[in-house]
Amino acid sequence: MFIDFFDFITVSTTHLHLEGYTVKKRPQIPEEAAELWLKRFEELLKKDLPWHKIGVSHLTGRHIFKADHPKAVSLLKTNDLYNIFSECAKKGVGIELNMKSIFNSEEEKENLLRPFFIAKECGCKFYLGSDAHERWAFDNVDKAFARAIEILGLQEQDKFVL
Repeated sequence: MFIDFFDFITVSTTHLHLEGYTVKKRPQIPEEAAELWLKRFEELLKKDLPWHKIGVSHLTGRHIFKADHPKAVSLLKTNDLYNIFSECAKKGVGIELNMKSIFNSEEEKENLLRPFFIAKECGCKFYLGSDAHERWAFDNVDKAFARAIEILGLQEQDKFVL
């Protein structure tokens, strides 16, 4: 199978802004975005994939719902998040800490980190992704990652290892 040629594969289920490409119709309200976020993640977990080398990226980024992605993330039900991340932990899926997808302000921190705290509690393992599209975007990546790792209380045993 072609997937065997790769050591690591990232999958994003949250690019809900590309109407006609990744979605038939872009979500119009945050409730639609949250519902689609959940449905896509659930569908991904049903696939027959080599989960030990799969990482799920961009969990809480603005591509979920550009008008107000923090609101869309806040609408994700806690029990749904526990179900998804318990399955991720069981399968050995990596969860990306994405510099652009974690949080931009202190006001967003609690809401946008909630899925990551739940993933950690479920036993998920984490890896880092900058999502840098230009050289300057690397300027503060080390500080952003260190901050997220500290806030989440991640330790060596929480690291996704291929």
